[in-house]
Amino acid sequence: MKNYIIVGGYSQDAIYITKYILKNRNSKIYLLVDKIKSKHFINKNVRYLSFDIFNYNKIKIFLRKFKTCKIIFLASKNISSDQKEESNILFQNIDINVKSLILFLEYISNFNKNIKLFYASSSHIFYNTKKKIQSEKTNPNFLSNYALSKYLGFEICNYYRDKKKINVSTGIIYTHYSKYTKSKFLIKKILYFMNNTNKKKLSINNPSKLIDFLHASEVADAIIQILKLKKPNNFIISSYQPIKINKIFTILKRILNKENKQLNKKKIKNNSNKTLIGNNKKILKQTGWKPLTTMERIKLLVDDE
Repeated sequence: MKNYIIVGGYSQDAIYITKYILKNRNSKIYLLVDKIKSKHFINKNVRYLSFDIFNYNKIKIFLRKFKTCKIIFLASKNISSDQKEESNILFQNIDINVKSLILFLEYISNFNKNIKLFYASSSHIFYNTKKKIQSEKTNPNFLSNYALSKYLGFEICNYYRDKKKINVSTGIIYTHYSKYTKSKFLIKKILYFMNNTNKKKLSINNPSKLIDFLHASEVADAIIQILKLKKPNNFIISSYQPIKINKIFTILKRILNKENKQLNKKKIKNNSNKTLIGNNKKILKQTGWKPLTTMERIKLLVDDE
């Protein structure tokens, strides 16, 4: 029986990863959450655990049960690119992406190096880079506290892999959506505007901006493929298919038959035109993972609704 532990069990990625793993009936999945509020899965091989990820003793007691397992560290307090950051979110993200992450890595380092860990970093760590296309070798340069916490988590994993010789991989994950994504995030905001409002005009920052996005199911597939590798590493997880926001809007209008809808540019100062495009050649070469086409991805998001 293969054992998977997902830290952040209510995240959209956790849902799709669990669906993927359940295709193999010989797997047990432990979804670690702060409090059990609801269950996406009613399955004998899926167990929700209300778990304190900041308590090292509890982590030790729990992980001692496994001779080997795969830990997928997804926990985080996500923000949208135009969302104002608050101090309490910063403190929570530092606790999660630094303190809690180190506790899991310390256990692996000290007690069981047969355990693999995957850490979900973010393309936000490149948000202020001058390179239009980013790779695993691009130097992080960022503007947000959220990105700071994800950068610290990324570097902590590098340290434990390089210096303490444990099997920890990271994914620098680009923007991704699903039916579980909150409506404050860009494409979900557009879909909500199309399907649930009588308004004819939607104003957003920089409609002509290029974005690199995925469906959450693609990210889940990529993470599982990374965990199958014998040697750990860092990987860009992106579509590498940049598309303008207004082009996505036009495609959605056609698919949803909403030709009366219009997209406008917000009149605000300091409109960001940062472009994040991830070069995913490394993960394609080493794992065989392949992203969907842009049209497949957009249609999947429409079907989600």
